[in-house]
Amino acid sequence: MATSGRNRRLDPCYKQHAVVEDLCGVIVEVEVTTGEANEGDHILQGLDAAAATLGAPIHVATADAGYAYAKVFGGLEARKIDAIISTKAEPIRSKVPLRRYKFDAPMIW
Repeated sequence: MATSGRNRRLDPCYKQHAVVEDLCGVIVEVEVTTGEANEGDHILQGLDAAAATLGAPIHVATADAGYAYAKVFGGLEARKIDAIISTKAEPIRSKVPLRRYKFDAPMIW
């Protein structure tokens, strides 16, 4: 059961997590979960399965803001996959705006 807002009743729902090959637009991996599932828990497994299906490593992955979690970015970095993921909306009541932070390139020792 899931809902899109606090003032709505719970309705049965599901989510489809898909990996699409960008050149031909072919779906190479799909997983259907309950609406309670967090997207960030499924993207890395989906990319690993897609790479195994394609028989080639994935170099670039794109996703929407639902996947913008540190654990996702860390997993993509560990797999040497460049990520193009939009950031989450800035909280309205933030004391320090997120836009004040800059990306720090990974340090190479």
